[in-house]
Amino acid sequence: ARREGVFHAAGVLDDNLIARKPLDAAHRVLWPKLQGTQAIQALRRFHPRFFLYFSSLSALAGAPGQVDYTSANAYLDAFAAEADRTSSDCRHIAVQWSPWRDAGMAAKLAASTGHAPAPPSDADLTCHAVLTWHRQDADGTDRYDGMVTPDSLWYLGQHRLRSGDAVLPGAGYVALIGTAIAGGAGFVPFELQDLRFHAPLMLASREQRLLRIELGPTRNGFRAVSVSSAGPGADDLIEHLTASVGNPSTTGTPAALPDVPGLVAVPGEYVHPLLVFGTEWDCLAGMAASQGDAAVRLLLRSTRELAATPLHPGLLDMAIGAAQQCLASGDAGDHLLPSRFERLVILAPLEAAMSSRTKLRAGAANEMRLDVDVYGDSGALLVAARGFSLKATRSGGAAPKERSKPLRREHQVLDTGFGSGLANEEAMRVIETILGSFTPSQVSIATRDLDRMLHALRSKPQAALPKEGGEAVAFMPRPDLGTVFAPADTALQRSLLALWEQALEIRGIGIHDNFFELGGHSLLLTRLISRLRKDRRIALPLESAFEEPTVSAWAKLGESGSDLPAAAPIRRADRSKYKLPPESVP
Repeated sequence: ARREGVFHAAGVLDDNLIARKPLDAAHRVLWPKLQGTQAIQALRRFHPRFFLYFSSLSALAGAPGQVDYTSANAYLDAFAAEADRTSSDCRHIAVQWSPWRDAGMAAKLAASTGHAPAPPSDADLTCHAVLTWHRQDADGTDRYDGMVTPDSLWYLGQHRLRSGDAVLPGAGYVALIGTAIAGGAGFVPFELQDLRFHAPLMLASREQRLLRIELGPTRNGFRAVSVSSAGPGADDLIEHLTASVGNPSTTGTPAALPDVPGLVAVPGEYVHPLLVFGTEWDCLAGMAASQGDAAVRLLLRSTRELAATPLHPGLLDMAIGAAQQCLASGDAGDHLLPSRFERLVILAPLEAAMSSRTKLRAGAANEMRLDVDVYGDSGALLVAARGFSLKATRSGGAAPKERSKPLRREHQVLDTGFGSGLANEEAMRVIETILGSFTPSQVSIATRDLDRMLHALRSKPQAALPKEGGEAVAFMPRPDLGTVFAPADTALQRSLLALWEQALEIRGIGIHDNFFELGGHSLLLTRLISRLRKDRRIALPLESAFEEPTVSAWAKLGESGSDLPAAAPIRRADRSKYKLPPESVP
């Protein structure tokens, strides 16, 4: 039987420096790529239309700790190029992938090293770009999960505090809930009751969290809905929103829009005291207010995102919230933030041209409650919000989240590319594009400028040792670790602590603190050992220093006068067992 094509996606990742990598560990990384390539050539007798080899940008970057993985992927690239050159009826394509955020080796490694939360292991993959996993429990509860970063979700990346942190807008939660209710595709009307915002979803530029939307079993026509997120730590769980969801109780019948005298175009951008918006929020065409009433006209300049997101968060945010500043009263230092909706009825997808009417139900210096109706261009009611409560804060926005410990920086590839990696749905579109068009035998996939990414991968880690002469460094306090703080007792311990604090940029390190839990990585540890031997005449065995990465253990090694073991002689490897069988050579 004829097969359409063959995918070679096998791979193993085991980062480690050459000096600490056993030969059998390197073989485990090499074999899936090399032997897998040889094995699938037996499928040529079925005359497939293509062979697609899953390579990696590591083949171009030569990242530290990946000598075997880099070599294995370079082999895939070379094999595909030669096989494609000599084949007349079958394409051979090596795809050099960026990291995938939602599945695969990079996602597992990111979770194990504290760079990202662990993806769910008990859910099925979906085709949605954000809500990537779905599971339905026996009682009818639906769980939708997805990894989010400011780069992966446009309405998160375009909605930021003035400090630079991205904050998911209230309309963004509504859009995601709508996606979950529709099963990940299309649009269905729905109504949210007693919607309460509990805590913001706020991310730094390269931070990632696992977003979860849970829809409980149906009771009396409604389902309990909650939105939460998880970080890398086991106890890093935040509940952002709760509500009840069911079928809408209002129909979207056309209505005559009440006229508000004095409606004029608003020049320039809409300016918020706390937030900075992206281009998808640039949709305010006109606004006016009078005696507790306000009217807003909206016109979206580009419909690209609207086509993919029926409840466009930029449009919905402006339709419901733009008039609040016209109707607010009180101290200019008070900033009103969304707190609750008594009811939020979503009747139809949003339109590029819309109008909204806002009425002030109750207002005070520190709180206001609004009713908002949003109409399409034809006059049909699209959204009805009742009892939209906003409360004042003097804090200038949400407080930054505290982290119990810094992210470990042991894996430089993850630091550089994982946060802007590919979602599953994006990767599937890439594959469809490659197979549906003419491409060369080697294709590099990058979510940002490839030259800059490769430069970052090849450059030294950011947490470098201080230069001689000591430049001023902003030190961080000691994080909350699992070990009890213990001060130095000897001169050698104090000397080692000073070196660690300079390298890690952390004050107050204890002699029993683990170097890697403090945010150190293997390259930096190796450089510290070299610095000790060169500048302070202290020779530490490399293996022992890695096995016991504490100042206390290092001081004992240094006091014992141990020296680095002599390097083992280099033996010529038998290359015969690595040769391809004649029938597999293209």
